This record gives sequence, structure tokens and C-alpha cells, in this order.
Amino acid sequence: MQEEPVDEGMLWLQFKNGDKDAFSRLYRLFSLPLIAYGYRLCPDNDLLKDQIQELFVELWNSRATLSYTNAVKFYPSALGCLDPAEEDRRPDAHGPE
Repeated sequence: MQEEPVDEGMLWLQFKNGDKDAFSRLYRLFSLPLIAYGYRLCPDNDLLKDQIQELFVELWNSRATLSYTNAVKFYPSALGCLDPAEEDRRPDAHGPE
């Protein structure tokens, strides 16, 4: 079953106002496209999924300070969270010291 078309700008405003259903819908709309996009940069599926999960947690935690957008699909990739170098910044990326 396919969801009805959505007004991304309205969905973004609802999310910014703390609407958990809007947040869930944003996740459903954009997590798979982000995985497809990110896989070209980072073919490590587990790392990529972790980064996308972290991205959505960061979006939720900072929702009150985020700018309005009506092009939601471009917002997450503009945050740079799908950076393949992210793995190098993880404490355990290089093994035990």
C-alpha cells in the first residue's frame, strides 16, 4: 500500500513542532533514498545504516533550531552526515589503542 502524496513543507513544520507521526513519516519517506545515495559513498551497509539512524536522531534532537524547508529530501544530505570519513571519527574505527 502506497502512502498518499505529501506536502513536504507541511510535514517538516509538523516535525519541527514535535509531531512524532510526522517524524516517523519523514523517516519512512527518506531513509531508503538516503541509503541508496549513501551506499555510493560508503558501501559498508551497517555503517551507513548507523549513520542514517544517527542523522534522524540528530534531526529530532535539533528540530527546534532547524530552518524551514519545502525540499526536505535535500536537507539530510546537506548536513554531511553521510560522509564516508565518518568512520574515521568513530572511537573504535581503528581498533583498540
